[in-house]
Amino acid sequence: MLVKGIKFICYILVVFIVVISVLIILQTKFNVPVTAYIEKILSGPEEKKTAVSLNVKEWLDKGAKLKKSGDYEEAVDAFSKIIGSNQNSPTAYAGRGSAYMQWERYDKAVDDLTKAIELDPKSAGAYADRGSVYLIQENYDRAIDDLTKAIDLNP
Repeated sequence: MLVKGIKFICYILVVFIVVISVLIILQTKFNVPVTAYIEKILSGPEEKKTAVSLNVKEWLDKGAKLKKSGDYEEAVDAFSKIIGSNQNSPTAYAGRGSAYMQWERYDKAVDDLTKAIELDPKSAGAYADRGSVYLIQENYDRAIDDLTKAIDLNP
């Protein structure tokens, strides 16, 4: 039991070091505030400027604000409205997956983040979030794989 605890602490430290390193690189290399850069990553490909996509943008913004305020259930509902009308939106799946993660609905988070990755295999944010869920679930091998992939996609 002690060995498992030590192994867990080591994984946490490695992930922490990797995340801090990525944040430092983003801050220095791109000269962009980290939060703005993360939002850019999570936003995914830019939607087409049509009346429908403006509605999608509004729901994405609403979901992001609700998630940020801690209203995860309402955030999930907002992202679900997009998915109901556009099942090919990696940004909506990533947003809903992130909300599920913060709401501690980990299995649903993994499902949505996996779908986001299927739709947009270059989504560093989706890999990072799914890696975080795997870390919480103590699935360390998958966590390391996803977090490494997130870094590879966004060096």
